[in-house]
Amino acid sequence: MKLMEKILNFILRGMAGCLLFYLGNQVLGSIMEGIHVGYNLITFSIAGFLGIPGVLALYGVQFYMLL
Repeated sequence: MKLMEKILNFILRGMAGCLLFYLGNQVLGSIMEGIHVGYNLITFSIAGFLGIPGVLALYGVQFYMLL
């Protein structure tokens, strides 16, 4: 895989992760108070590297902290 393809893949996954964060915050925010994952460079990087499992892991950590 070329370097530009890897960079583009990372950016697209990060953007898709941010979209999932937005949708997840909207849905879970109406159901439960306190489940909110912020948008920043760290969460963008986790979503970019790990994809959907990373997004789910961040919501899992947030839910665990709520308990």
